[in-house]
Amino acid sequence: MRGGMTFCEVRYTTRALTVLLVVFGVGLTASILIAGLPDMSTGGERAGLIGASLFGLALCVGCALMSSVVRVGPDGVELELRLGFSIWHRQIPWSELEGAEVEPLSALRSGGLGLRSLGGGRMALLVRPGTGVVMRLRGGRRSYVVASDRAGELLEALNAPR
Repeated sequence: MRGGMTFCEVRYTTRALTVLLVVFGVGLTASILIAGLPDMSTGGERAGLIGASLFGLALCVGCALMSSVVRVGPDGVELELRLGFSIWHRQIPWSELEGAEVEPLSALRSGGLGLRSLGGGRMALLVRPGTGVVMRLRGGRRSYVVASDRAGELLEALNAPR
């Protein structure tokens, strides 16, 4: 869909959240290893503890690298959530998009950051606060809400005549 793209926005988590998550991950990993390794008697127990610690660190770093991507092009709309790599992707063809409008959106109202189910077929993609743009699909069964720093441009691209 990249050829003829009319809108593309990549949004990252805030710098403060990134630093907080990395510091938390390193601290958590260090505290687990310091507290648990001396008590481990077998290699298997140590390997399990080290693996669990590294998984926790990787999860924190992945969340620190969280980003959302919204692309509008000739084939429709692409939405993507990344944690350093793509973990969720949706392509919405123009034939399925009914309309779009602006709506207030906050991490508190949507239950946190990332990809969130808001109930009633509504999904929110939010990596940091911003103006919400709701994309309603035909039939009214599903809608996607994305936070944008360029909501006016996104709305214009979504509602442009086809």
